[in-house]
Amino acid sequence: VYSLDGDGAVLMHMGILANIAAATPSNFKHIVFNDGAHDSVGGQPTVAGNHEKFSFCHIAQGCGYKHVIIATNQSE
Repeated sequence: VYSLDGDGAVLMHMGILANIAAATPSNFKHIVFNDGAHDSVGGQPTVAGNHEKFSFCHIAQGCGYKHVIIATNQSE
């Protein structure tokens, strides 16, 4: 099962990260596309766009995700 989310959506619904981690699904991949914008409401910038100060990986780990990675290009 794959969940494809934008950074704005995850920021708006961050509580789901803890619920997903608590359920410990063995076949679940959560992919977050971080473009630094909340596109569904006009493309306003999100705090996640500052990659030096904001980390979805750290948040996911704090919520209980066991494995997190960052891919910055297509080969990763």
